Amino acid sequence: MSASIVGMCRVNIGRVAGEASHIPASLQWRQMTSVCFKPLVHCWRVAPVPILRRRYSAIDPSMRAFSAHRSVLLLIDLQKAIDHPDWGVRNNPSAEADIARLLFRWRAEHWPVWHVKHDSVEPGSHYRPGQPGNDFKPEVAPLPGEPVISKRTNNAFIDTGLEDRLRAEGHTRLVVAGVITNNSVEATVRMAGNLGFDTCLVANGCFTFGRVDWDGRMRSADEVHAMSLANLHGEYCTVVSADDLLNGLK
Repeated sequence: MSASIVGMCRVNIGRVAGEASHIPASLQWRQMTSVCFKPLVHCWRVAPVPILRRRYSAIDPSMRAFSAHRSVLLLIDLQKAIDHPDWGVRNNPSAEADIARLLFRWRAEHWPVWHVKHDSVEPGSHYRPGQPGNDFKPEVAPLPGEPVISKRTNNAFIDTGLEDRLRAEGHTRLVVAGVITNNSVEATVRMAGNLGFDTCLVANGCFTFGRVDWDGRMRSADEVHAMSLANLHGEYCTVVSADDLLNGLK
C-alpha cells in the first residue's frame, strides 16, 4: 500500500472516529473499514473484515474448535428403507459402524441422543409407516428413553417441534449424522445453522447415492456427498470426521 493511500486511510479513520459518537459500537468498525478502503476496491465495502472472519472461522481450526461435550447427537432417518436397492450405489459403507461408535461414546457419557424418523406420506415410499422400511436399522436404533422425532418432510425442523424441544431443554449444540447427505441431512443442517444452533456434521457418518446432475452427467455418490459437505461447511456447520470428533473428546 502506497504512503499516499496509508495517509488517506489515517485521515478517513480519524474523520469517521470523530463523527461516530452517535453510531453504535458494533457498527463503527464496519463504517471505518468502508471509508478507509473506499479509494481501493469497492468489494472492501461490501465484505468488511469482521464478516469474513465469522464466515471462515469454522474452516480454520486455529480460529474455532467445535466443542461436542454434552451436544445433542441428532441421527437422521437411519431406517431400513435406506437399504432398498432402488436407491442405487451408496458411498461410505462403514457409516453405520462410525455412527455406532458415536452412540457408544454418547451413551457412556449420558449425553443426549435424539433420533429423527421419517414417516413418509408418499404412497410408494419405503419409509411409509406400516412398511418394514419404516423401522430403525438395528445397529443404530434408539434405546428406551431416547427421544424420537417424527417428520414428514426432508427437514427435521418442519412441523416437528424439534426447535422448541431443543430450546426448552437448553440445548445449543448439535452433532448430526444420518441420511441422505444431500437431502434430509443437508436440509436439517441448513435450518439448524440458520436458527443459531452450533452444529457439527460428521462426514463419514452420512452417506448418499449417485445421481444425474442438471447438465445430464452422472455423478457418483462420493461426488454428490462431497459437494453437499462443501455447501454446508463454514456457512451452516463444521464438518468433521468421526475420528477427529471422538479424539477431540479425550
